[in-house]
Amino acid sequence: MTPPAFDAENDLSPVQLLCDIIGSSLANIQMYEDANRRARTDSMTGLVNHRTFYDELDREVHRVRRYETDLTLIMVDMDNLKKINDNYGHRAGDAVILHVSQQIQNCIRHSDIAARYGGDEFAVILPNTGLPEALTVAERLGATVSEKPVKFEKQDINVSVSVGMGQFRTNSSLEQFMNEADAALFEAKNSGKNRIQVFEPAHNPV
Repeated sequence: MTPPAFDAENDLSPVQLLCDIIGSSLANIQMYEDANRRARTDSMTGLVNHRTFYDELDREVHRVRRYETDLTLIMVDMDNLKKINDNYGHRAGDAVILHVSQQIQNCIRHSDIAARYGGDEFAVILPNTGLPEALTVAERLGATVSEKPVKFEKQDINVSVSVGMGQFRTNSSLEQFMNEADAALFEAKNSGKNRIQVFEPAHNPV
């Protein structure tokens, strides 16, 4: 049986209406995805923001407790950003922040999670990663950041970072895990900057 021919006079309007509805739905989906991405990421660097970082870290901690996998946290702090801002201006400081964020993204895997933790501080969550492998990432990151100066208005700005690292232990809380990585970062900064410090838990004497 031959299907009925398309009747432009009677059929065109409903088809156009259906296309408009589909187009509007697709646009709304795109708007929702864009809004969700903006809510989760830092507008300058494109890394996940502070709030999303904690959500992701909490999720990874739960996964470690369930599957007994490794989890390492890297905290990264830029060295001498205030001095850069004072000497070259805040636009130069922004350029340096972007440089560091880009190098972080270049040094990690797709499964890793990089965040802008604060103004000049970054955090990297490394799932399924022990300290030896994470140390390799941290060393590569430090070298990559400082390898080439940031060019800003015909000036070369040398950049370096300090890094603190900690590995999650199943008897730890999320807060303790964060504090340990922060403590390692604090020690790296106080020991001369431009260095990597791994948190080592104290062992009670037998």
